[in-house]
Amino acid sequence: MMVYTEEAATKDECLKKISRRHSLDAGSFADQVKIIRIHRMTRAGFLGLFKRDLVEITYSFAPRIPVRSITPPPEQITARTAPLPSFSRTASAPDLRPAVSPSAQPVRSFDENRRRILDNVLQDYPEMKQKISVHAGAGKRGTVPARENASGKDAQLDLLTEEDFAAAEKPADGKTPASPAESGSVPPGGWDALLESVRKIEQRMDLETGISRDGGEENGNLAKIREILEHNDFSPSFLQDIEKRIRTDLTLEAL
Repeated sequence: MMVYTEEAATKDECLKKISRRHSLDAGSFADQVKIIRIHRMTRAGFLGLFKRDLVEITYSFAPRIPVRSITPPPEQITARTAPLPSFSRTASAPDLRPAVSPSAQPVRSFDENRRRILDNVLQDYPEMKQKISVHAGAGKRGTVPARENASGKDAQLDLLTEEDFAAAEKPADGKTPASPAESGSVPPGGWDALLESVRKIEQRMDLETGISRDGGEENGNLAKIREILEHNDFSPSFLQDIEKRIRTDLTLEAL
């Protein structure tokens, strides 16, 4: 970096001499010239006479910094001037309603549970299904009052009586009917196995709904498990998962 020195009687005259020396105008002087020091001194004349005051300025030129262009590149200009995508006002908003948890589902009525049990049993034993169809169309009607809103299998079962079963089992030719084992109507494993299957299905449905047939309330052990987990600050989602696994994997007797 080059350092220059200029002297004059006053500071203003010294600055003017610097401008004339380097051909600088008033606008660019402050940007280009960097003053390092201003020194005021007294200089003697001939034979120590005629003293005069002087101002000495030491200066240099500031380094030139390249000016960056503020014009953005063409691709940015194109991206800024591109039209915005149009959104349809008639587009349907997403459904933000919370999903209904399994525990919040309504409890099934007793009639619906009974119909589910009968459907499951009749699928495993087609002989019994055919027998019920015969009983529904062969006997008397009106001995047992039917329900008002019954339909399908419920209406057929409501209209069955003991005389209907007896009339259906009595053969038309008057012969002695064969035993269930001889006629082949005994389900595999016997009637005890059938009753046990029905009992397990009922227990499974009771456990799914969380209702006990004895007290009409939720199983005590299941409520106790939930209370212990809530006391230990488990999250509600974790409690629902545990309760769902218990209802699915355990029977009412095991619980």
